[in-house]
Amino acid sequence: MHYITKTIKITQVLLGYIKKLLMVNMVFPILLDYVFDELVTLIQVRIKRNDIATEIGNLVLDQLKDLMTLIQVSGDIFQSGLALFCNQSRSKYLSFTDCVIIRIAKILMLSLLHP
Repeated sequence: MHYITKTIKITQVLLGYIKKLLMVNMVFPILLDYVFDELVTLIQVRIKRNDIATEIGNLVLDQLKDLMTLIQVSGDIFQSGLALFCNQSRSKYLSFTDCVIIRIAKILMLSLLHP
C-alpha cells in the first residue's frame, strides 16, 4: 500500500512541476490520446492495479485539463504522421509519436497564421 501512496504523491508533484512550467512559457501544450493510453497502461501493468491506474489517469486529465489540449490522433493526422515516419532519411530516427507531433504542430501553426 505504501508503494501505491508514494506513486500517487510522486504523480501529484510531477503535475505541479508541469503546471509551473506551462504557466511560465508561451507554449501550446498537447497530450496525444495514445500517449495517455500508454501512460495509464504502463501504470496498470507495473502496479497490477486497475483502480490505481484509473485514479492516476483521472488525476492527470483533471489537473491538466485547463493547461493542455487532449488530441485524438486519427484520420489525416495519423496518415500524415505515418507518411513522415516511413519517409524519413536514414540519418533521422524520429519515433512515430515525434512524427505525429510534427504534423500537429504544422497544422496548429497554419491555423495561427491563417485563421
